[in-house]
Parts: sequence; C-alpha cells; structure tokens
Amino acid sequence: MDIAEGTVGGFKEVIFEVKGEDVYGQMKYESGVHRVQRVPKTETQGRVHTSAARWLSCLKPMNLMWRFTPMISAKIFTVLQGPEVNR
Repeated sequence: MDIAEGTVGGFKEVIFEVKGEDVYGQMKYESGVHRVQRVPKTETQGRVHTSAARWLSCLKPMNLMWRFTPMISAKIFTVLQGPEVNR
C-alpha cells in the first residue's frame, strides 16, 4: 500500500495489508520490536550486523465514522553497533 525507501538503500517504512480468514487473530501477537540480522555487501569478514524493526498489527476499520484529534508524537531510536554495545 505504501513504501518509503531509505536514504542509503533498503526500506525506511513499508505499509501493507493482509487479507484472509482470521489474519488478525494470527498476526496480533507479532506486534512489537524484532531483531533484524544482515551481512552487508561491504562486510569482508562475514560479520552479522544487527538492528531492530518495529511491527504493528492492527484492524482496518470498515464502515465506521472516526473523529481524530491531531497529536504530535516523536520517537528516536539509536542503534548501537560494535564497541558501543558493551557500554
């Protein structure tokens, strides 16, 4: 449904819809932060880089009228790598 690409490749955000019988019942417990592991193309020694991805499972409202109040929310995530992890 919507894709935002990252500044150095990959994806910053992906929003999609899954349809089917009891999809929400199966996916609702997947919400939260998940560990993502990858080996970058520039990694010559095969070390695995670890970062985090946030997953949100929610129901899509159908035939409802919603009234929203504007709100500003900011979240800053810092990913520590290498020697910084052990501080």
